[in-house]
Amino acid sequence: MNTLFMLSYALLGGLVVLQAIILNWILRETLRYRRLYLSRLDKMKELIRNDALNRLHKGAAAPEFTAPLLSTGELINTSHIKGHDSILLFVAPDKPSPYYQHLPNVTHALWHETDGHLYIICNGREESCRTFVNEHLVEGLPRHTIPVILDEGGSIARSFLVKEFPKAVSLDEELRVFRYGKPAPGEEAAPEADRPQPDSDLSEPAINDRPCDWPDSRPTTGAAFARVDTKVSCVLTRFRLRSAWSLIPFYLAFRRVRRESREIGGLLQSLFLIEDWRTCYTLSMWANDCAIVDFGRVKAHIDAANSAFGPTYRRDMRRSEIWSAQFRLWAVSSHNMNWDGFDLQPILGDQWERRESAPPKEYLLQPGMNANIRE
Repeated sequence: MNTLFMLSYALLGGLVVLQAIILNWILRETLRYRRLYLSRLDKMKELIRNDALNRLHKGAAAPEFTAPLLSTGELINTSHIKGHDSILLFVAPDKPSPYYQHLPNVTHALWHETDGHLYIICNGREESCRTFVNEHLVEGLPRHTIPVILDEGGSIARSFLVKEFPKAVSLDEELRVFRYGKPAPGEEAAPEADRPQPDSDLSEPAINDRPCDWPDSRPTTGAAFARVDTKVSCVLTRFRLRSAWSLIPFYLAFRRVRRESREIGGLLQSLFLIEDWRTCYTLSMWANDCAIVDFGRVKAHIDAANSAFGPTYRRDMRRSEIWSAQFRLWAVSSHNMNWDGFDLQPILGDQWERRESAPPKEYLLQPGMNANIRE
């Protein structure tokens, strides 16, 4: 009897210690996520403050200006551009930028998309602006078709809070600021006569209802990622647990599976992700499908998969709440490819160089997609 009492007392003490360990882990993770959240919140606030200093807010009246045209010297002011949606494209010849190599296609697209109401604001000396126009002549359009406004003192750029070049500012017909953006490379927009015209009795469709005309043949995606031809894939599985207490056993099972799967050469990376106290994910990156087939034979994986159905079972749905999908890697970022311990370069081989042709993520203005300026 005394032995049974001591045994139960020891088990009770062990349970208390286990609860203390779990509570300590929960508190540490909560503090870590709180610090991470506050850090990101501070960065977001800083970005918002900086953004407010670098652009006029949407709906603000465009500043008044009067400046000469580079081609004729004729003075032009804001009243000349009132009455239509228009775009002011600010450039600075004395401030080199990799964006300028794409200006011929971009300006051609914007000229068509704005029905000719595109204006280039050249910040610099007259000689520099003339050289710039000659070097970046709009392809497919007669010389001087697009008005180039000389902003020799930079007063127009300052009034629009433009500090980086090139920069595009979209104005509505009442000269109110609509959006700011940067020119990005892409396929040249089709001439006006080659594009289908909407029926006169139909209103313009909403943005979300417009069909996507971004073909897979483009070297970059709509997110400005470089397309690659590869067998690398990602498997993502979501588990919705009935109890938060199941989160720790799920994590321990993941560690066992990952430990036993190290011998699989095609396993590139595996992660355990937490959405909240009752939702977790497993994410794995694979070199090819053969590696995933080999993974299916790992005993720890089979045991973990079978044991996952109980903790995720929902009586109202009469099934387990598990969601799983496989995604093929088909595009990579031009710059954001830094992941310690996970290097795609040997796997992609010569396709790794395709990243050099992809524009940075800050490209906001996409020609060939109705030349919208996206925030």
